Amino acid sequence: MSLWWSKKDINQFEGDPFRLNNVMSLNRFQAIDKAMRYTNCPPPTDFVDRFHDISQLQDAFNTHYTENYIPSYLNCLDKSMKTWLDQKCPGFMALDCKPHPFGNEYHTIADGDDGKPIVWQIKIQDGKDCPMTPDNKHSGFCVSAGILALHDKGVYGQALNKKRWRYWPRGMPADDINIHFESKIVCEFDSYQQKSDGEKFLIHCHKEDKYVCKIMSGENEIFVKNKISS
Repeated sequence: MSLWWSKKDINQFEGDPFRLNNVMSLNRFQAIDKAMRYTNCPPPTDFVDRFHDISQLQDAFNTHYTENYIPSYLNCLDKSMKTWLDQKCPGFMALDCKPHPFGNEYHTIADGDDGKPIVWQIKIQDGKDCPMTPDNKHSGFCVSAGILALHDKGVYGQALNKKRWRYWPRGMPADDINIHFESKIVCEFDSYQQKSDGEKFLIHCHKEDKYVCKIMSGENEIFVKNKISS
């Protein structure tokens, strides 16, 4: 950060593109930065919340968009990384699958209509600093219950399913689908109709080079080539 106040000549190979010496001194900037606060709420007394300093800011962001922004029909819920190299930062994660694997992970909802991705809801993930409270639970969103709950609200959702663990969607016969696609060539696809608690949903499958891509969908039925019993 001190490079913004460097006294060296500006060049294209070293330092920052302009200087802030004529705006304020580095000492004054650091004093202001040290005094910055993003909350006026007292911290909890029954547990340690390392995200307390930014929780109110995050809630204000989400509330502002909820009250002032109307998203289009096309939205994407996904994970993204905020690069941060200090392992002591709250919620620090190292995810090898990400282009920038170190930092904080956020769950975000972005409006993708008209090619203008506008993030209108965010939630930082606790990671290693998850508050140890009795009501703290982890919920997997990409499950059949989540897709069907969206459908009940008039929202047609889709979810890419790629992790075989405790939140693998109930009603998705992954092994049967993989066997069905063993003799298929790359780029072939099928759509399967399934049921969960009497509610129908679809699984769109696409043969890749080394695996079968599976997308759970609550959309209206376009084509269904096969039906595999769950």
